Formats: sequence, structure tokens, C-alpha cells
Amino acid sequence: MNNKYLTKILLCDIFLCEQRRGIMIKKFLNHLEVEKNYSAHTLQAYQTDLEQFLSFVNKDVKDITKDDVINFLKHIKNKGNSPTTANRKLASIKSFFRYLMTEGIVKFNPAELVETAKVDKTLPKIISVEEYYLMLSKIDELKHKALVELLFATGIRREEVANLKRSAFDFENNVLKVYGKNKKERLVPFIPETIPNVLLWLNQHDSEWVFPSKVNKDKPVTVRWVNKVIEKWTKKLGLINITPHSFRHAFGTYLFDNGADIKSIQEMMGHTSIDTTNIYAKTSIKRNRQEYIKAHPLIVKRPQ
Repeated sequence: MNNKYLTKILLCDIFLCEQRRGIMIKKFLNHLEVEKNYSAHTLQAYQTDLEQFLSFVNKDVKDITKDDVINFLKHIKNKGNSPTTANRKLASIKSFFRYLMTEGIVKFNPAELVETAKVDKTLPKIISVEEYYLMLSKIDELKHKALVELLFATGIRREEVANLKRSAFDFENNVLKVYGKNKKERLVPFIPETIPNVLLWLNQHDSEWVFPSKVNKDKPVTVRWVNKVIEKWTKKLGLINITPHSFRHAFGTYLFDNGADIKSIQEMMGHTSIDTTNIYAKTSIKRNRQEYIKAHPLIVKRPQ
């Protein structure tokens, strides 16, 4: 058997292996969408993680070992990815193999005993009220103003704002109907007076989407567009580490600081666990301690 023929067989095997992997990923994603009701954004993240992993190991799923998973995570780390990103990819791999086990495709989960990376628990960066008003005063495009205003006023996620429909606004009761993670519905209150640019923007177009795509008004903008708008204006204004999520963190922090009940904040933000919401209480405690150290007379004017 000559080398040319062997190469042809090898390429054929690689092609069939990639094809089989693609089919398995597709079936898994369909399972997540139908059975788990996962959002399109989450499904895309799973797909990216799994395609990256299976391409790296380049094996039949039945032959993948714990060491393969560990080596992949080391590869991710060496590429400069954060522990949070590595943990998300590990979670995707674990979930994928659990599915393959239920389908009888593999007998064990090679990722099950792989430990997650330690993540430093840092308090989130929030946008201040002054920075928010600065942005509104400098932004020269109504659509962008409306986006910033809506993020700050409601604390909704970037995926939620990108896919928000005009019909989500209930102006009679002043509530916003939002479909969050796993398409779970929640109601977020709003005051029309706090979102004047949103109201102006809605009167500027007739699309069913609050933020229609510039290319096709029958489709919504993407999460990438949301990121780019915030990045554009924060860079112009010299605001550091402000992302769409900074508005959401600000929403939770300011509500807690001003006396809102933690359970109510959890419901408005769509957190499944109260532990997630409690980060705003921790943020407030740290800030209060800083203010205490800065202002208490026994510390400021300590006897010499």
C-alpha cells in the first residue's frame, strides 16, 4: 500500500470523525434547547467550547480520557484565558459527556473528576451615577442613548436588551416583560420619566424590536452590537472597565444601597439563586467600610 493511498484513507477517517463529532454536538445542542430551554446565546457558547475541545483532542469521544481534558484546560490557560473561561469550558464538556452517557454512546464521563480552577472573588466594577449622566450628555446618537438608558434603568442583561421586543413594554402598569436565562419570564418595573430617550427612540421606528438591526429592521441587533456601543463611548470618555454588565451590577448595588429588599432585587434581576444577589450586599459592606475608615473621627483625627 503506497503512501498516497494511506494518506487518502487517513484524510477520509479524519473527515468522518469530524462529521460524527459535528452530529453529536448538534444533537446535544438540540437537547439543551428543547429539554432545558436554553437561550441561543448559551447554545452558541456550548457549541464553541465543544468544537474547540474536540478539535484539540482529535479523538473519538469513546477514547477521550481525563488527561485529555486536563491538557485542554492547560492549553486554554496558556492561551491567556481566565480561570472563569476555563471553568465554563469544563462545565460544557462535563454536560456534553453526561448527555453522551444517557444516550449510551460513552460509558464514563472523563471530565467528571476534573476540578474547576480557583477564581478570585473580586467585586464587580459598576458605573457611577455621574459616569452615567456623562455618557448621556456626550452620546450623539439616539439609539445609543436609549440603549445606555435602558441598561441603567432596568439592569437587564445584554442578551435580554438585544432581543427585547416593543411589546415587552406595559405602559399601563409600567413594567417590562423580560425573558431571561432558560427563557424564564420576569417583570421589571420602570418609570417612564427615567427613560425619555427610550420613548423617543420607539417613536422613531416601527420595528417590533426595540433595537432593530441596521441592516434588517425585522431582526434585532446582536449582543456584539451592544458590546461595541458601550465600548465606543466608554473609550471616548476615558471610562475604565465599564461593560454592559457594569450597568447591571450598578442596578443591583444601588437598589440594595438605597434599602431595597434583597429578595425583590433577586426577582427583578432574574437570579436563580439568592447567593448571586447577595454579592450586592457584599459590595455595599465593602463600600461602607471604606467610607467609615475615611470619615470616622477616631480614625481621621487619631491622637498622636
